[in-house]
Formats: sequence, C-alpha cells, structure tokens
Amino acid sequence: MSGEAAIAAEAVATTLARAVEVSRGILAAADAGEAGRVLELDAERRALLASVRADGRRLDSRAAALLEQIRVLNDEALGRMQHGMRRLEREFDTVKVGRRALAAYASAGARR
Repeated sequence: MSGEAAIAAEAVATTLARAVEVSRGILAAADAGEAGRVLELDAERRALLASVRADGRRLDSRAAALLEQIRVLNDEALGRMQHGMRRLEREFDTVKVGRRALAAYASAGARR
C-alpha cells in the first residue's frame, strides 16, 4: 500500500470509528426512548458514511469490520425502537379501553 493509500485508509478508518461511536449513541438514545436524539445522531452518522463513500476507494478489511459493527449496532437500535413503539401502542390501547369504559359508565349513570 502506498503512503497516500495508507493515509486514505487511515482517514476512512477514523471516520468509520467515529460512525461506530455515533451508532453507540443512537443505541443509547433508543434505549432511553429519545426518538429526536436518534434522528439527530442518525443524520450525523449518515454524513460520516456519505463522506467515506464519496472517497470512491475500495474499503480494506478494517473498514469492512467497522461497517459490520455499525450494521450490528443499527439493527439493535432498530429493534429497541420497535420494541418501544409496541410498548407505547399497548399503553395507548389501554387508555382507549379505559376511556370507553368511563364513557359507558358515565352514560349508564346518566340514564338512572
């Protein structure tokens, strides 16, 4: 690998390492249910990944390993966000049932 290629590979690895750290932040935000923060961090990560892709060079095994880490973290964050959404949906359903019951009780009491 030439000196220039080595420098470019190191720059790519540094950028991807930062994207891994951002992905960890996304996972933490997903755990906390902070959807807005997830979106902010995802935008940052997308910009980092786009800058690597704009380079147009082939990625070495180190870069591929970092991309795999990002993929795994992303899959985990998506799963946690989906779990949180399902939890919220169940809570909304519970509130709807409670409101219907309250309305039924209220109308039954008004007819007496």
